[in-house]
Amino acid sequence: DLDNDGDFDTQDSLLYVNQYGPLYSWYAANNYYDPTPNPALEGLRLRPGVRDACPQGWHIPSQSEWQELRLYLEQQHGYDTTASVLLSRTGWQGGGGSDLYGFRMLPGAYWQEPGSSHGNILGKVAFLWLSTDGNSANGAYVQMDDFDKRIYGSSIGKGIHGLCVRCLKDR
Repeated sequence: DLDNDGDFDTQDSLLYVNQYGPLYSWYAANNYYDPTPNPALEGLRLRPGVRDACPQGWHIPSQSEWQELRLYLEQQHGYDTTASVLLSRTGWQGGGGSDLYGFRMLPGAYWQEPGSSHGNILGKVAFLWLSTDGNSANGAYVQMDDFDKRIYGSSIGKGIHGLCVRCLKDR
């Protein structure tokens, strides 16, 4: 309830998008049809010739590209502070990070289908989809928070979760 009127409604959705950006399923972020309702759609692009949700000349990073960034940050700043140098200075319930590189990571949390068991983590955690395909049901993501200041990676349901994306400029 971002507008503090006691309910989650269209106004909250608009406020969320304006502050954190849109949320995507893994399929939408990576420009694939969700094959759950129709298995014949598996592997087909929503928009032929388009790679993902990023503009031309940019792409959603892969797991190996994030790993490269994480290792660099560990070498420069130590294992225990890899996320803090990417976190925005404001917007985090725990105080945020130094935003040393101008990355301005915001704590947009994520969406999952109604009735889930997770509490409200908006303002506490950031999740970003990666282009890496975890398996038929799960896509890879990275997670950052301002509690332990580290970057984590895992996989989560492709079609039942909505996460933010960050685009990486093509080399």
